[in-house]
Amino acid sequence: MSFSKIRGAVRILEVAIRLHFEERDILAVHCLAAACHQVVHDLAQKRGLSTHLRHKQFSPGGIGPGDWKRFLRYPENFLKHADRDPMSSSEEMPELVELLIYDACNTLVELGESSFVSDVYRAWFEFKGTPSARSSARPEVRERLLADRQIWISILDGGPVALERILH
Repeated sequence: MSFSKIRGAVRILEVAIRLHFEERDILAVHCLAAACHQVVHDLAQKRGLSTHLRHKQFSPGGIGPGDWKRFLRYPENFLKHADRDPMSSSEEMPELVELLIYDACNTLVELGESSFVSDVYRAWFEFKGTPSARSSARPEVRERLLADRQIWISILDGGPVALERILH
């Protein structure tokens, strides 16, 4: 079966999202998210767009663009270049994984390519990080949505009907 690069990126992203919600190995999720993010970034550049995190002008907190780019790519380069320092170790960066996935989801929307799975992830990420979004949900729903990733898996498995059932 053949697939385009953008469909390949969507498939990899969907697996990364599912593994993230299942709280599986964060390093494996990071590898998938970083691979997808790079493909999406390259495709966006070909259309004159860019992912937000890899935009040339983006550098949070006064970090220079070059240092930011090195930070973003550090985990994937750490493993890729094992020959340079085979005995070194690194820390896991779950927050960076979440940002990479979210940025890839948003860029896919800009490229006209999204999926139900990526839409659910974007909703989770925005709900988690946006107090106004959380405050509009009923308290018992808000607590369940923040505390239990299994709910998000059931939304993925059950589609929009499951989401509607959970919210009401």
